[in-house]
Amino acid sequence: MKRSPSTSLHRRRSLASALSLFAFGWAILPVLAAAQELAPESVADMFYIVAVKEPQFTGGNPPPVEQLPHAAVLSRDGTRTRLDVSVQLGQLAPATYAWTKTSAKTAILRLTGSDIVSRLEITFTSPGRATYREIREGRSVISSGDFLIAPVPRNLTPPLINLSSRLTLSAGQTAIQGFVVEGPAPRRVLVRAVGPTLAAFGVQNVAATPTLSVFKGATQIASNTGWAGAANLSAAFVAAGAFALPSTSRDSAVVLTLEPGDYTAQARDANGGEVLLEVYLLN
Repeated sequence: MKRSPSTSLHRRRSLASALSLFAFGWAILPVLAAAQELAPESVADMFYIVAVKEPQFTGGNPPPVEQLPHAAVLSRDGTRTRLDVSVQLGQLAPATYAWTKTSAKTAILRLTGSDIVSRLEITFTSPGRATYREIREGRSVISSGDFLIAPVPRNLTPPLINLSSRLTLSAGQTAIQGFVVEGPAPRRVLVRAVGPTLAAFGVQNVAATPTLSVFKGATQIASNTGWAGAANLSAAFVAAGAFALPSTSRDSAVVLTLEPGDYTAQARDANGGEVLLEVYLLN
């Protein structure tokens, strides 16, 4: 059976139309991608990590050198808690933040505190990833770099029971470990700053007398220098599966019952050295 010329022409036109639509679809994909909403409406209960590129000085003396990258938690109550692993105690003043979404891909993060007034102009390149430009009040310098942001982990399965960071401190510097107590009820938590006992594992230049402090926001809620072989702490080490500490060591530890919320554990040694900062959930 022969196809009529009109039928063949109609099919060729249909195929051409389909190809045109296919080509049009590919053409508008970049437009749709460009319009994707990458900047979040809110950053409450999220953490961010900033990697700083070489500052661009515009005159005056260079600003103090900070260990980079640094991280912080942006809480629902509008506060910002730094999670830097090594920072001078004087730089730990609390700060508040304000987040403004300015377009599908851009936003402004304003930080205000007794030690900082800063504006980060952020441009997202993909979900959770961005570049930024920071201007700090009182400093003749503009910084820029990479910005990463993600929700604070919640309701992890199986539950996270231990955080630990081994850090090298300079004299007078402070190690910080941020952690979140999740759930509807208080949790028992073991926190340790291990210095001298690290030598038994072959670690050199250990922190000889680390002081451990635990903070909720800017408020110190516990402190210890030298755990002194306390029986309740020794039992907590066993319950947590943590390695034992000699009863006469100058390592530090505390056991606390904490309400749900955000906390920071800090370790400091006047002479610096290697320290292991640990947090265990006991129940």
